[in-house]
Amino acid sequence: MAMRFEGCKTGFARRLSAAFGGLSAPRPPEGTFGKMKAGMAGLALCLAAGPGMAEGAADRVTVDGFHATAVMTGDAEWQKAWKEVPPEDAVALAEVTALKVGEKAWMITAFANPEVRDGAIDIRCDLKIVRPDGTESTVPEAPCAKGALEGDAAALHLTGMLVEMSAEAGDARGTWRAEIGITDANRGGRVPLVLQYELVDGEGAE
Repeated sequence: MAMRFEGCKTGFARRLSAAFGGLSAPRPPEGTFGKMKAGMAGLALCLAAGPGMAEGAADRVTVDGFHATAVMTGDAEWQKAWKEVPPEDAVALAEVTALKVGEKAWMITAFANPEVRDGAIDIRCDLKIVRPDGTESTVPEAPCAKGALEGDAAALHLTGMLVEMSAEAGDARGTWRAEIGITDANRGGRVPLVLQYELVDGEGAE
């Protein structure tokens, strides 16, 4: 599956509910992953975290007060919804758990309550994709939100790691797994997240 990394360019801060309801963010500080392609496919939400380190539901996790979340959506207009929904409201995104050939999905990651040091945050992201046959592709840790923070630190903020995935005919059918790390370098804490999805037979809408 083709996978393209893009830096998030716009967004607004949203209130972080007790249940992490909805996604939100201001314009992210500098820090992007650039662009690349690599084989990969669809995802359902789950969590891989060390015992006693993390708390929260599968798609929203807290480690030592630092919050992170990840979601896969098939809504190509998700950024429009993000910008148009009032900051105090949650953004409802249709989640993806399976993809067919020709379909696309977007993996979105966000964080809240980063430690601000000398007026700046330092958030880093890493990613590993595990294919159905067990082979892997990795993206080493790199800055994905760095510099002055806009808006309320307790609100949910987009990282600069936006991944667009396209299911292709030659991709292996079965379960694809994305292991994501969101690190607050100022605090020294890393939140581990996992997204899983199925690449299934059939063709989706082009």
